[in-house]
Formats: sequence, structure tokens, C-alpha cells
Amino acid sequence: MSDYEISPRDYDEITDTLNIFCQTYPDFIKKYPYIFDNEGRIDKSVRIDKKVGKEAIKLHRLASSLLDECKYDESDSFRKEAYTLFCESKSYYWIGYYREIGYEFCKADKEVAIIFFMLSSYIQNDYRGMDEYTPVLLHKITDEEDESKKQPLITKAMALLTRAAYKKIPTAQCKLGYIYYHGKMGYEKDIFLAEVYLRLVLTNINSNYDDITRSFKLLREINPNLNIDDYILVKSKNKLSSDTCMKSFSNSFPNISKTHPYFNNLGKTKWVTSFRSEMRDQSILLYLESRDLSKRTYEKESDNVMEKVYKMFKDNDDFFWLCGLYADGFIEIPNNEQIAQGFLTLSAYVQEDPEGMVKYARELLKQSEYINISQQNIMIKEAIRLLELSAIKGNVKAAYILGKIYLNGLYIQDKDTDKAISRLKYAANNKYKGAELLLNKATNIKKGHFFNQDEFIKRVNEQFKNNNK
Repeated sequence: MSDYEISPRDYDEITDTLNIFCQTYPDFIKKYPYIFDNEGRIDKSVRIDKKVGKEAIKLHRLASSLLDECKYDESDSFRKEAYTLFCESKSYYWIGYYREIGYEFCKADKEVAIIFFMLSSYIQNDYRGMDEYTPVLLHKITDEEDESKKQPLITKAMALLTRAAYKKIPTAQCKLGYIYYHGKMGYEKDIFLAEVYLRLVLTNINSNYDDITRSFKLLREINPNLNIDDYILVKSKNKLSSDTCMKSFSNSFPNISKTHPYFNNLGKTKWVTSFRSEMRDQSILLYLESRDLSKRTYEKESDNVMEKVYKMFKDNDDFFWLCGLYADGFIEIPNNEQIAQGFLTLSAYVQEDPEGMVKYARELLKQSEYINISQQNIMIKEAIRLLELSAIKGNVKAAYILGKIYLNGLYIQDKDTDKAISRLKYAANNKYKGAELLLNKATNIKKGHFFNQDEFIKRVNEQFKNNNK
């Protein structure tokens, strides 16, 4: 579970909800005493006992497999034991799951299940609970006729949907895309945000057929030329291309795994796929301090700080910044540039770091200028795909670069003013330097108010040809 801290307002609201619920179910407190603290309020510190929870999940899966084999008595026995362990481990989602379905050892009760899904969402920040509790809130919004009561429900639902979407829940991503595309629930229509969430569904390995179908249908309305093959199973394509690249890199530098274990047994071991953003921020502050000392000619002090910086980035598995340290020569060993490229590949393809994807895409675009046309098209397409994926993850620089590409027809055959406007609008809203100026230009071109020299020359040439016929 993450260290998410419930807001005071949400805490008061779910406490009130639970108190009202306990008036109808007076035995609830006796049955699940760990939900409450000594003062009789919801205990915010309750976290899942992962060790016990894992054992419970094993038993749950075993019960399901026995059920498939029609061994009902054995299945029920293991399921009962699993439920006991879920209660012991305080796994709110799983308790809700069992109470929703209902068994001999725990009767089905939809209201009790909803309470546990609510607690799972807000207290334990469990994405599975969010996925179950969000539809409950949306249903309440539909049934509520009093506008003054409806608005707080909408605010809660949207906050929960957004959190669930960033925890890679495809149903939440799909719902947000639908809401922003149609301008539902009092929110203004926002095509860019809609496209962001809908594309996330297509690149989400957990998406089911229904989520993908709904999202693709809406995306085709936004962009009729969208090719689903460019997005479905994008993770497996990334893994394939990064495997090839990294194995080649490992063969070139067989001793690299002694200093950097990420490169050891590539393709056999599970790679590190994340880093802690807060530790990255701390490391960057130290890095800037080192640069400042270097400018003031305090070289020894600068080197000491840089050693700490390097250790922090290495301990944090921050491939993007390790790439930067090697590329800039702060770590002086032979073949710096090639090792930096290896870290950049890991950052872009394994960690899918938005910064790494932008840097890798820009290098692909530079390289594409010096190779044959067939290879050039492949590299440009891959660069734009990485930039789009980075922009979807919220990278403003990627959105700005895409805006320039689509507006000016850089590296591509046809300009696309609509795409340029959508990407530049996001960059401008986030105050990216130069984005607002380009957005105004793109908007004027769209409205036909901008003098387009290329179009003018084209029309003059056509008129000249017609006059000479």
C-alpha cells in the first residue's frame, strides 16, 4: 500500500457514514473491532498484514481451482480458512469481496460489502476497493435529485476515479475518458484529457475486451485514422525491443554487471521497474548543490557531494539520472557514452520514465536524419510513439515537442493542426515556455486567420499552371 493520507473531510464523511451504518448493524463493531480506534472513530493507521494476506490469497486461489474440479466440500473448507486469514490480516477489500458473494460461513450482505470497499479505498488506498466503490458513488449520483447533495458526491467520485486511474485501473481510466469526452457530471468537455485517459486504457495490460472496445470507439471519434495495432499490447512490444537492445549492450560490456546488477542475466531476472520520485527530488537538489560548488571552484567539495548523488541515484534505481551522470562524464570510466545509452534504454523501455522516453525519442529523431528512408520511417514512428506515451503520462515537454511536430510537419509527411492544438494546449496550460505562442499560431491556422506561406505558394503555382494551359 502507498503512504496516501486520507483528507480530514473524507475522514469525517466516511466516519459519519459508518456511524449511521452501525445504528442498523449494532454487531458490526463487535465483529470487526480493529476498524475503530480507542475513541470509537475509524482507525486511519490500519494497514494490511502482507504476510498473512499472501497466505490467504494462496488459499483463495486453491479454493477456486478445487471448485473448477467440482470438489465443493474441499473448496469451501479452504475458502473459509482464507476468509479467516483475510479478517486477521485486515484486508478490507477481500472481506468486502466475500461479504458481497456470500458463503455458509459469512452471509451475503451488500451493505456490509460496500462499507468494506469504502474503507479499502480511503483507509488502505487499495485500487481494488476503488474499482468496486466508485460505481456505488456513480449510482448514488444518478439517483440523487437534490443538486446541493449531488455536487459533493460528484467531487468524491471524480477524486476517487482519478486516483484509481493513476493506479492503472482500466475501468476508471475508461470512465474518466467518457466523462471528459462527453462533458458529463458538470465537467466541461475536454478532448485532450479524454484522449489521455482513453489511450491509457489501450496501453494498460490489465484492460479487458469491453474496456478496450469502448475506449477505441471513442478514440476513433476523436481521430478517425487511429490504428489500434499501434497501442494494443504496447508493453509486450516495448519488452521485445528493449530485450534486443539490452542483450546487445550486455554482450558489448560483459563486466558491467559487477558494478550495476540491473544488467545481470538480462531476460532471466525481473528488472527494477520503478524508482521513488521523492528520492529523485532529494538527489537532484544535491546534484544542483554540487554544480554550484563546482562553479565557485570548490572542486573537492563538489566531488564529495557528487559521490553522494551518484550513490543516491544508484540506490534509487534511477536509470534516467544515471544515464545523465555517465553521459556528462561525472563517472569517469571507459565507454561512458555506451553505458549511458544502456541506462537510457532501461529508463525509456523498462521503467517507462516520461523523462527517459523524451530523451530517447529526441535521440531517435536526430539519428533518423543520417540513415536511409526505410529505417528513417521506423525510427520516426517509434520516436513519436514514445513522445505520445510520455505526454499521456503528463510530461509537458513531450506535449510541446509533439505540438511542434504536428504543427510544422516535422519528420512527418502531413501536418495535423488538430493534434498540434491538443498537445500545445496541454503544454500552455502548464506554462511551458513558448507553448502559448505556438498554440495561438495553431489556433489561427485552424480558423483560417493565419497567413500560411506554403499554402500561398502552392495556390500561386496552381493558378500559374492553369493560366498557361
